[in-house]
Amino acid sequence: MRCNYHNHTYRCGHACGMEEDYIRKAIAEGIYILGFSDHSPYPLRDGYVSYSRMGVDEIDGYCQTLLSLREKYKNYIDIKIGFETEYYPKYFDSLLDLYRPRPIEYMIYAGHFIGNEGDDDGFTFCAFDKTSDKAKMKAYVDNTIAAIKTRRYSIIAHPDMINFVGDLDYYREESARLIRCAKEYGVPIEINLYGMRDGRHYPNDEFWKIAGRLGASATLGFDSHHEKHVADGNEIVRGLRLADKFGVNVIDEVKLVDPKF
Repeated sequence: MRCNYHNHTYRCGHACGMEEDYIRKAIAEGIYILGFSDHSPYPLRDGYVSYSRMGVDEIDGYCQTLLSLREKYKNYIDIKIGFETEYYPKYFDSLLDLYRPRPIEYMIYAGHFIGNEGDDDGFTFCAFDKTSDKAKMKAYVDNTIAAIKTRRYSIIAHPDMINFVGDLDYYREESARLIRCAKEYGVPIEINLYGMRDGRHYPNDEFWKIAGRLGASATLGFDSHHEKHVADGNEIVRGLRLADKFGVNVIDEVKLVDPKF
């Protein structure tokens, strides 16, 4: 694997390392496309502060740093500027307005929170939390499908993040609905290596079994929160083994979609 589109730095508040550290590590490991997709600032309701993403006032520093480093290392590696971004319908247009005057080249979808984060009137829950509620499973899939249908996202990160512990047949049906939509719209889904390294509930074998059967295309999501994870060979092997086990087609270079159109 010589392309890595999913990386976070200190700016998100829960990762460490500077952008240049990641770039040097990537060059040393033979990566030729390195995408930065830190957790996106989001213009949510006034007074709400998230502690898991950079603030709106930090976006220009992020972009200028990466533009400078792109020029510095242009003979060695292709640096892409992106964000890992939730899909909050109520605030999505404001997010795109934030991106348009800036050199944002791609978005990775993330479904950590479903609804409109921070709103009292939104049907909001965290996908990490265990649930057997079919309504939450459906809402998770509905939100992911709505994000795909915007045609603004280049990759669907950890599509199996929802920690659903209810009816297995229902989980399979809803997962298949998500996978079919991603395939129809040509958006690759991600085998998330962070979930593997951290011993999380994803990647979920049941999900990837369906993905293989339906012929989905997938990427390996390094989801680096430290430079040492930029191109960890053991993690790559684990991800490819999972894909091979279930017959999932893994692609390396992704055709990025400009979200600002």
